[in-house]
Amino acid sequence: MPNCGRCHTCGQPVLIVLDGVEWCPHTCLIYQWPLSHGWPNPAPSADEALSCEQVAQRLTPSTAHSKEEEPLPITTSLDPTPSNIWADAPIISTYTRRQAIEDGCLVEIPSGTCREFGIKFSLALTRAVWEEYVVVPPAVKGFQDEAGRLADILTMFYLAARRCSDHMLTFQVIVKQDAEEDLPPPITLKAGINGGDDGRGAITIMLLNES
Repeated sequence: MPNCGRCHTCGQPVLIVLDGVEWCPHTCLIYQWPLSHGWPNPAPSADEALSCEQVAQRLTPSTAHSKEEEPLPITTSLDPTPSNIWADAPIISTYTRRQAIEDGCLVEIPSGTCREFGIKFSLALTRAVWEEYVVVPPAVKGFQDEAGRLADILTMFYLAARRCSDHMLTFQVIVKQDAEEDLPPPITLKAGINGGDDGRGAITIMLLNES
């Protein structure tokens, strides 16, 4: 069966990101691997196990139904109307992602570098991650460089993102900080994705205690 190009949870069109992975940028905010789209998914969710035809039937009432019958609802794991006490509050000021990059709070990774690692969204590291794990410490200067340390982080993020279906994930990477150290224990970073300033999606890699 051909790929319907829709999220099997909410029925909206998906984006193809991260070297072919399907991402729902709508209510769901999830990665997905539907079986009918040709993904070798060993543990599909109930929605991922649906055929494209079943998804289409949930979007369009069957002609076999009587006029009195309601169309099958589109199910979602997220509450479309969550309680939010700030929903109608006036916005006094905003601090955009672009402002954070210009201020140096975030370090933006060039789009060309992102594409080398199969990442199609805008991506930035917090200043803390950059200074701690990308900037080369004096102890390992001469046989490490920033490009290589950044590549390690992006590679491990990409591999974790391929297995994740949430808007937030954690991943581990080994970063050598001392030339005398044989194999340091892995450090854990987290990454989150949201709409970004323009609604096209943006990823931020952070320390565990950052938000």
